[in-house]
Amino acid sequence: MTADNSIVRNDEFKPGADEFTDPVSRRHFLKIMGASMALAGLTGCTAIRKPVQTIRPYAKRPEHVLPGKATYYASSLSVGEHVTGILGATHSGRPTKLEGNPLHSGSQGALSMHQQAAILDLYDPDRLTAPQHAGSVSTWAEFEAAYQQWIPALRKSNGKGLVIVSEQQASPTFFRLIQQIQKRFPQAMITTYEALAADNQREGLYQATRRHVTPVYELDKADVIVSIESDFLGVDTQSVRYSREFSAKRSPDSPMNRLYMVESGRSITGAKADHRFALKSTLAGLFFYRLVWALIQARVVAVPSVYQSAIKTAAAQADKRIPGVSESVAAIVDDIRHHR
Repeated sequence: MTADNSIVRNDEFKPGADEFTDPVSRRHFLKIMGASMALAGLTGCTAIRKPVQTIRPYAKRPEHVLPGKATYYASSLSVGEHVTGILGATHSGRPTKLEGNPLHSGSQGALSMHQQAAILDLYDPDRLTAPQHAGSVSTWAEFEAAYQQWIPALRKSNGKGLVIVSEQQASPTFFRLIQQIQKRFPQAMITTYEALAADNQREGLYQATRRHVTPVYELDKADVIVSIESDFLGVDTQSVRYSREFSAKRSPDSPMNRLYMVESGRSITGAKADHRFALKSTLAGLFFYRLVWALIQARVVAVPSVYQSAIKTAAAQADKRIPGVSESVAAIVDDIRHHR
């Protein structure tokens, strides 16, 4: 900028400013750039040849196969320890959609968002299509050859050194195969692994019952529900069943249930709750003990005296570390006593 405003005013519209003095016009520039981009694209396509595919009609069309009409097959979908009945829709032999089986007690015609998305696993380009050995693709023939070399040593050691890792299964056929392996190789180690597993829940239930059990709730019979860090309407493996049973008690024409949710984050169950308490995950255990101690004092539950001292100590810690916990617990206990 210059301090002389007269110069600025005089230079604002110079003669010939709207005329193209460059011999290269805008049209010519776009023409050259368009041709360059087209040639660049062609150079990248010269080495790519798509395989030749042909479309042939059925010489003898299978029964119940009509173009554009889905064929449904009843099957099951295993997620961890739970199995859900499903109906798989196929078009010309290709699976396209999963729906719940209305005759199955677990799904009753509905599926969760994760179960519906399971159809994409069939078309996952990264899905394993062959055995893997040391990080490289192998073949079943190579596996059979290696297995035959291992057999003599495994028989002598009763399977010592053999480790089998699998996903959690609920298939009786899978369990029978495992029993056969254990009978043949008693020293073999067979274990399961899941990226998202409820190991803490299973261990806690085992310590409480001394049995390996899986909880199954009947929410359609509950008048008061207290959930602590459990999104049973969202990510639980039985969320479809629980959602249906929970909704059965939310009819305005009948007595409704009441849901209390204690959680550190946001969840579907928390969004459905009548009363939601935001609490750190590290304090959820103290909240539980404070609730149990209040139920003991109200004579709602009976706990062996050997455990009451530890529960009372944890409840006292909850009173110190969780603001307003006494009022919240008192409201829950009163609601439970009212519906006994």
